[in-house]
Amino acid sequence: MKTVKFLTLITAIALLTFSCKKDGNETKGGGGIPSGLKVSPLVPTGKIVPVGERQFVLTGFSTGGDLRAADSQKWWEVTDGKIIMFDLKCAGQSFPDQSDDITGDDERFHAFSPDGKIFLKGNISDEPSLSDATWKWHDSKKDAFDITNFDPTTNKTETIIYYLTQLDEDHVTYVGFPTLEDVGMSSADCNGNVNIYVNCKKAQ
Repeated sequence: MKTVKFLTLITAIALLTFSCKKDGNETKGGGGIPSGLKVSPLVPTGKIVPVGERQFVLTGFSTGGDLRAADSQKWWEVTDGKIIMFDLKCAGQSFPDQSDDITGDDERFHAFSPDGKIFLKGNISDEPSLSDATWKWHDSKKDAFDITNFDPTTNKTETIIYYLTQLDEDHVTYVGFPTLEDVGMSSADCNGNVNIYVNCKKAQ
């Protein structure tokens, strides 16, 4: 599993398968996640910068007329990521929480371009490659972003929502919420929660 490319793996799993207010719009730990979605304690959380700063902090580029002299593409290094199944019950029987690492050695550096492209690198000194996936903010609140990818197995374009649980100058963490059916479990027999998260630090 560790040889599977980072964004491809996240998309494949999700297809097959960000609170307390502070300092204006700054939030803590996933305040934009809808109340019906449950986040595992294993998912890292932290400060999320105010809405007006999120584009610049995530991408390195500001928007509109608020251009900054320091604008340049920002790169993130994946430190860890997991798929987590928790609060599982099948046929009335409870099961231990399960988690599996989804990070690999390939293309562990990635960048969100403000035009919607996603760039990848194996090492920070490498030339970037262009991911097949694209991204955009889910809405004007910038609590989440959509990653869209064409799935050749279904011949369909699929979009997955990832919610921020942390975003500051040095860290970003985002989490998705696939269903049990998405990860190959029957909802007729089982119920529970699934999270997929990716945790990154600013690349040096």
